[in-house]
Amino acid sequence: MKLRNKILLTLLAFTTFVIVPLAGTGAYWIRNVGLLPGTAVVFSDDAAAIDKMMVTVFRSVYGDRCGLCDGVDDQVEIQAAIDAVAGGEVVLLEGTFSNAAMLVIPANVTLSGQGRYATTLSVPDGTDGVQLNGDYAQIRDLAVVGRDTTTNVVGIRDRGAQTYGTKIINVRVYNWFRGICFTHSADHSEISGCYVDTVAIGMELWRSNFVKVAENSLLNILRNAIKLDGCNYSTAIGNTIYNWNTSGSTYAAIRVCNEYGSSVGMAIVGNILNSAEEDGTANGVVISGEGDDTNTVTDWIVADNIAIGLVGSSLGGFYNHSFDTDHDNVKNGTFSGNVAKYWTDGFRSAWGHGITWTGNVSSHSTANGFLLSRLTKGTLIGNVAKNNGLDGFRVQSNTTYTLLEGNQAYDDQGAPTQDYGINEFTTDCDHNSYTGNQLEGNVTGAMSLVGTNSRAYNKYSDLFMDVLAVTANHVVDDWDISGAGEIELNPAAANQPDVPRTTSWLFNGHTGVSEFDLVFEGIDAKGKTVTETFTEADVDGGWSGETRNAFAQITAIKYTRQADGGNVDNTIDIGITDVLGLSNVIYETGDVYKIKKDNVNVAVAGTEVDVDYDTYDMSVIGLAATNDFTIWYQSNLNVVT
Repeated sequence: MKLRNKILLTLLAFTTFVIVPLAGTGAYWIRNVGLLPGTAVVFSDDAAAIDKMMVTVFRSVYGDRCGLCDGVDDQVEIQAAIDAVAGGEVVLLEGTFSNAAMLVIPANVTLSGQGRYATTLSVPDGTDGVQLNGDYAQIRDLAVVGRDTTTNVVGIRDRGAQTYGTKIINVRVYNWFRGICFTHSADHSEISGCYVDTVAIGMELWRSNFVKVAENSLLNILRNAIKLDGCNYSTAIGNTIYNWNTSGSTYAAIRVCNEYGSSVGMAIVGNILNSAEEDGTANGVVISGEGDDTNTVTDWIVADNIAIGLVGSSLGGFYNHSFDTDHDNVKNGTFSGNVAKYWTDGFRSAWGHGITWTGNVSSHSTANGFLLSRLTKGTLIGNVAKNNGLDGFRVQSNTTYTLLEGNQAYDDQGAPTQDYGINEFTTDCDHNSYTGNQLEGNVTGAMSLVGTNSRAYNKYSDLFMDVLAVTANHVVDDWDISGAGEIELNPAAANQPDVPRTTSWLFNGHTGVSEFDLVFEGIDAKGKTVTETFTEADVDGGWSGETRNAFAQITAIKYTRQADGGNVDNTIDIGITDVLGLSNVIYETGDVYKIKKDNVNVAVAGTEVDVDYDTYDMSVIGLAATNDFTIWYQSNLNVVT
């Protein structure tokens, strides 16, 4: 309801009242009433003529508590009303108030309007707009409009000394160098529901604790949209920020830093960031250590935010770093449930300690989904990196003792571009662990590790002692297959493969045979049950073949002729080959990295590794009776598809 309709008048004691509409104004005035004690009302020069006439009458009763501005130096009347209420509320009615000097709101006073597009304070070049000059000072429901984004002027500011409980609610702040700036310990303050547009710096708070910055909209910001410097246990929640850093430096939508003191226990939650700048320098959320170890940024949480960059132009969606590379002052924070899309790197970390990333998603970055540099004791669990230009997770530059577990890195685009799922990029990385990650569809490879003592594999070796030579009929010689129906062979122990190896089969006769099934059942080198089936479609005119599974034990071989015919002289030989089975999963050909034959190193050929059946073909190396072989390989602790 408009204030003219509820003008904060109240009945005088034991007095009746009558509401009388005044034609042409739409206002309802209450006769025989008075202003509530501690309340003032100020009319703009835009007020209707009837309102101005009534104000003249009211001023004779209430003095400065009922003000009328003339459009010139309106701050005089407003300030007089503020000074007159002594701890109450000053209400500005609809219209534009032209101020030539800053308004000062003392402790326990609220300055309010009729809405941020209904009541406007207009301030000239070189002049600050409003100062909250004491505890519990408030401004709400109006606009503060400046005319200069280059001179160091502020739309709404504090007094430069400690204040408590100040509030800025539902205020439009337009065309300033700094939109809102608290420089000295504005503890337990609140900025919410505001609209900040066309300013160099949106909201900047220094040395302020337990501050709530919530559900504001900020757009067209030259530098940082929200900066929290030396603040503790403060929150930025549910803000929407669009088009910041238009001045072309490395500013951020939301920046938490420690230039003016430590920042501890900060929460950046549920904000939506959408960058539209094109010069390649914007960041989304930045956690920044800007001094030495005296001041730290620690124990923060950045959660459930969405940061959208501009393809090929924006820098880091979520970025923690230290400017002073000799110090470790960014510590023990958490990024959780955030989404970054269309950045150079979705998530960046440099010079951090004990930082955790859980459940974040980075996609369509031109470089990396997650870039970790100079990180110590970091933890990344359950994150997703997809369709990025370089690597899903790149680890580099002295990153140490960091764990990546249960993450996903994949590229499901029609023409994938993501090089590695996980790329430990520099040799100075040390003691990092990679386990249980899902790596799929990456162009160059699933994983590359070049650091020292990093672990993504379990190391294994298989020993094959006194192997038998390749024998075409070791398992069975001239197995009679002339009978009708299914014929089953259960090889005796003496006829089992001596070591896990593939088997060969050969029809010695196949007169009248046009359709058949030949099934091998057994146990592989891992102790798993495996079955492999051949039909007449598999013989390809040669009437022979080899299994791709390597059998440590053959439990059954089953032959079935599917049509009538055949000859009593039809037989099959089953033998053993020179392809050896390995006892663990092989994901990539490079997983087999060393072979000794009779205790002498021999060359490893990646072409001889079968990653589908976990075997190595010894035919190039040569396999003869009584040879000993040791094969060393690594099995990835991650899932590679």
